Order: sequence, then C-alpha cells, then structure tokens
Amino acid sequence: MKTSRSSLIKLALGIGMILASVIGVTALVASISKTHAMVLAATDMPVGHTITAQDIVQADGYVVGSGITFASTTDELVGKVTTRPLAVGEPLSSAVVTDSFDLDLTTLVVSVGDGVPASLAAGDTIEVWSAGTRGVVVSGLDSAAPQPGEPRPLAAGEFVARIGDAQSAALGGAVQVEIVVAKADVSAILSAQTHDETIVVLPHRSHAS
Repeated sequence: MKTSRSSLIKLALGIGMILASVIGVTALVASISKTHAMVLAATDMPVGHTITAQDIVQADGYVVGSGITFASTTDELVGKVTTRPLAVGEPLSSAVVTDSFDLDLTTLVVSVGDGVPASLAAGDTIEVWSAGTRGVVVSGLDSAAPQPGEPRPLAAGEFVARIGDAQSAALGGAVQVEIVVAKADVSAILSAQTHDETIVVLPHRSHAS
C-alpha cells in the first residue's frame, strides 16, 4: 500500500506539533522551578509600621504572573514603612512599602460606645462605625425621642490604644480610643460625634473570627 504525500505531510505536522508542545511545557516547568531570593514578613505588621530586621526573613520562592517588583534582600526593606497591613509569610514588594511615612494618615481620639472588643490590641486593623443617633429633639416637644438610625461605616484604620478609665471599658461603657485613620475620614467621624451618634470600633471583617 502506497503512502500518499498528503499523509506524510500530516504526519510530519503532527510530530512537529507534539514536539513544540513538549518543548513549551518543558520551558514552563523550568521557568517555574527557578526560584528567586525574596523577603517574607516574619510577623504580622500594621499599616505605618517601620520595618526592622526582626520583622522580615529572606527565603527562596517565585510568584507567577505578577508585574510587581519583589524585594530580594532584607537590606532593601529595613527602615521602610508599610502602606497596608501585612500578614506573616507574605512576600514584600514595592507595592506594600514606602520610603517614609508620607501616607495621608492622622491619629484621632474618639469616644467609643459599648462595642469595643476586649481582644483589640495595638496594631489591629479596625472599622469605625456609627450605630445611629442616641436621640433627637422632636419639634414641639421638650424631650428627646429615641432615634436609632441606620448603622453606617465611617472609616477603616488601625487601633492604637484605649485611653482613660479601664473599669469603664471592662464594663462595656464609653471609653476614649486612639486610632489611626485617613485624614479624609476625620470629618465624618467628628460629624457623627457632634450629632451624638454612637461610635463603635470593630475588628476589620477580613480579620474577624
């Protein structure tokens, strides 16, 4: 039986495609297997944290499909400041650090109602919410009528510390709390306090248990 020329051409093309596929897969595996020096967070770090040598560790690894420049030595990062909260084991890149604390942030002390979790520690990422207005004067009446209002988020930031009466905080009463928030969110928080709204501080949802 004679083999036609077209059959030979098809066979040659098929073999060529198989070889090309094998070469491509081999190249991909080889590129993935080439690890690079990178720096990982050795501990959780809050936003605005100045990185020390104890906060980071050098390791070998790779990141697929990312255009971000990852640090390769710890010396590149010591003294830099985090621009967002970092989790232990997270690779550090130029996208999560800055040369100085030039973020548009400020500290603010707010009077927080009964809603401050006892588990909050300095550096935790938090959300600031308004639980609504405690009371509002009704036209024509001398007394204030309950006006719960709708809960609404005011800001996200970082918990710094409780300030004032520890016993009041333990009993769930109002307590002064120092937080770090974006300057753009300060007016919303102060406005809520001015209108006698109940301010509540909660763990950030991605960190809540």
